[in-house]
Amino acid sequence: MPRPTTRTLNAFAIHGHQQPGNDNEAIADYESIFDSLLVSPPTVSRFVISGDTVAVTRAERFGSQYAFRFVSGNEDDSSFVYDERTGVDEEVDAGVGRYFVNGVWLFVDQGSRVVVIESRRPGVPRYQIEAFFSHYGREVLGMHGLTISLHPIPSSSFFSEIDSFEVIKEATLVLRRPNKSWSKTAEGLLGNLPASNAEQISLSAKSSRGESLNSEDGLVKEIKKLKSRAVSALYNAIIRGRRGDFEGERTVSLLKHMFKTTVTLPTGGEDADELTALREGALQLESDIRDDHSEDDELNPGNAD
Repeated sequence: MPRPTTRTLNAFAIHGHQQPGNDNEAIADYESIFDSLLVSPPTVSRFVISGDTVAVTRAERFGSQYAFRFVSGNEDDSSFVYDERTGVDEEVDAGVGRYFVNGVWLFVDQGSRVVVIESRRPGVPRYQIEAFFSHYGREVLGMHGLTISLHPIPSSSFFSEIDSFEVIKEATLVLRRPNKSWSKTAEGLLGNLPASNAEQISLSAKSSRGESLNSEDGLVKEIKKLKSRAVSALYNAIIRGRRGDFEGERTVSLLKHMFKTTVTLPTGGEDADELTALREGALQLESDIRDDHSEDDELNPGNAD
């Protein structure tokens, strides 16, 4: 009997601007992008990004939730299959104008701006999906200067890990322009960020030899203050240090402690069955995020901006 297949779903918040940093800056019109992709011909919804063709091959809508099938690949990559019976591998020729790709499903609720992406190895990297949405808005819909980024939504385990450190040797914080332009938290650290016209800011602090960073003030405090926000400027954060129950130094990264869930796919199911299971998992994950951040106005469609 075949073993059940499981998939991990990771949660992000989508942030987008048109013409950021000037007087005509505007929040991205997400619904227009998503609605357009529902009817876009497959030959239009594809772009070459970092040498790979990135495309949306399927697009569906279920109420306020959109589902997009992203694929990525290029014709220069060789693909081999391995035969366990013979112990031999052989290259597979997909044919002229055809090549092997990696694929993931992406689900998004345009009201809360929570994006859930299927995690697979290999899959479609986050930066390629960000670039796809940016290219599509600019080149197909005429949204001049559009930039889109996907920010991991941190789970409570990330902040619990930070609190468990007895000694913090290094802390790194990466911020990217959020939907409300630069947040008050970021401006408090670096002054008037809108005037700098920065898209991304990276901060790093290291302790002196034999010392520890202050976990209740400074950069570590600013990282911990983001605990209450699901939708923020936080793009990544890394803490390195020591704790009593772990020998040697330990590194904790936001990308390893983001909101996620695991979905078991039906054995021998059709594509539609798998999509249903993934879609229901994405809906449950979004519900869990809302419950965990019930006071975060940005998750309320009436207040999200």
